[in-house]
Amino acid sequence: MDTTATVVEKRTLTDVTTLLVVAAPLVSVNAAPGQFVIVRLAETGERVPISITDFDAGAGTITIVVQEVGKTSRAICALEPGDAILDFAGPLGHPVELPESGHAVLIGGGFGAGAI
Repeated sequence: MDTTATVVEKRTLTDVTTLLVVAAPLVSVNAAPGQFVIVRLAETGERVPISITDFDAGAGTITIVVQEVGKTSRAICALEPGDAILDFAGPLGHPVELPESGHAVLIGGGFGAGAI
């Protein structure tokens, strides 16, 4: 589902890693663990897949963690609360069902580790 979204919170995690909480009610109500969104800032801009780190259907928010690795990811990290995101498509991908008991091993690298 394509929708516009608005940044509601920003936290700098490292020099090149930023956490953004985004108001996206239509995405948050359908989100599940293991899914991602595609973000596009401008009509002619690049579409970037980003893992969903957290979601709150009640608040209508999605949390993403973005690592600056190029022009578009730098632009996403430069967003501030109140800024609009042109396209915030999702949730996409197959959700992961975690066992209710026992242990689970999660492996991630680079900016993918932020979702873990």
